[in-house]
Amino acid sequence: MYSIIHEEIKKRVNMLLDTDLSAKNLFRAVNQYALTVPNYYIGVVPMEPYQFARLDRMVRKQLYEKGAHKHCANISRLYLPRKELGRGLHNLEFRAEMMLLNLWLTLSADENKSTRRAAILQHHRQTYSHASLITTYLHDKYGLTIRDNEAIPKTIQHLRKLQNRSLYNVISTTKLHKLLFSRRELDSVDLEESTLWLRKSMLTPPHTFTTHNNK
Repeated sequence: MYSIIHEEIKKRVNMLLDTDLSAKNLFRAVNQYALTVPNYYIGVVPMEPYQFARLDRMVRKQLYEKGAHKHCANISRLYLPRKELGRGLHNLEFRAEMMLLNLWLTLSADENKSTRRAAILQHHRQTYSHASLITTYLHDKYGLTIRDNEAIPKTIQHLRKLQNRSLYNVISTTKLHKLLFSRRELDSVDLEESTLWLRKSMLTPPHTFTTHNNK
């Protein structure tokens, strides 16, 4: 099944790379059309973190080979939102973590009320699936603590922040890349205006086209 998912994502990304979409629209299309393929299988088909990481590498390689972006020394930047000087590409490993955590917490909340959900949880525990270990895995990876009586959406939101923080932690270990991102919280830096060209794509003033056409 993994090979089927791999080939389907690869096919869809290649199809999108053959279009004339702008960089912003291309990344959005990849997110919505290609990287949603695993959504139907996460939590159903047994897959490990390294397999999602492999899919992410495959997508990055395709983008590079087709010239959608240059060879990226700062990989973390690809996965940061455009409003944070990133490129807004979705990370499949991150998405799988959020979906598995959401699934596990949802099933666990009704374990004592639903025999069906209790049976599903029991199966995952007996097979030592990644889903059954997701809370421990995320605690070890990000320090995520599941609080009693905390709403599931709030827990997922907290995980998303920790994932973003992990990207910045990687960036902070490099001498050059950290210079840009370490200044994003300074009062003298307007991050919203600085990322306008990333968020809004084409910013060429309309009169520029008129001037060009009159030449």
